[in-house]
Amino acid sequence: MAIDPIASRLVQMESRISLSPAARALAGQVPAGLSGPAGAAGSGAGATTGVGGAGGIGVPAVPRGVDAPGFGDALRQALQSVNVIQEQASNVARDFQFGKPDVSLEDTVIAGQKASISFQAAVQIRNRVVQAYQEVMNMNV
Repeated sequence: MAIDPIASRLVQMESRISLSPAARALAGQVPAGLSGPAGAAGSGAGATTGVGGAGGIGVPAVPRGVDAPGFGDALRQALQSVNVIQEQASNVARDFQFGKPDVSLEDTVIAGQKASISFQAAVQIRNRVVQAYQEVMNMNV
């Protein structure tokens, strides 16, 4: 069974970084009615679909008859998550600049790197969506 190269890369990276719930949802979203690489486990309540099986990225499965959130909703949540992470990094940096004793340089650098990585991921997702749109528009009907 072949796994999407991006999905397999996410599984490799998951052990090194922590993704927000919105990013996990965006990375593991499967169209309604289809089961993911995890197999047929996507049809029961409490089951997860996604990449990598037990140790990979998983998203709670949506029971049949319930409308699944669309791609736009998942993208909106992911962008909101990126925005929150960037705001947190800005707040931590400001607190460090003001000399608050509970904020260390390490915390500031880590928050900045998380914001940078989340923004880079959002840009890559945007690039893939634009590329897919261009491919669809170039198809002959």
